[in-house]
Amino acid sequence: MAKKHVKHSGKKVVEAFKTSKDFRFELAEGAMFAYHIGFKESLRKVKKSFPKADLSQITPSMPEMNGGNEE
Repeated sequence: MAKKHVKHSGKKVVEAFKTSKDFRFELAEGAMFAYHIGFKESLRKVKKSFPKADLSQITPSMPEMNGGNEE
């Protein structure tokens, strides 16, 4: 009985967190970070495939996540 109560309580806590502003913020922040990483990786591959192409105008719209250090 106690185990079932704990399981139910845990589910309620998770459901409450998923409706919170904190969850939405964490989700949005994680999505932006993943998009940024993917963008940088894609740009790296384009630069490698087309070394003579001028890609200087293509820049990420987000500041670097690693403290502003470029690779």
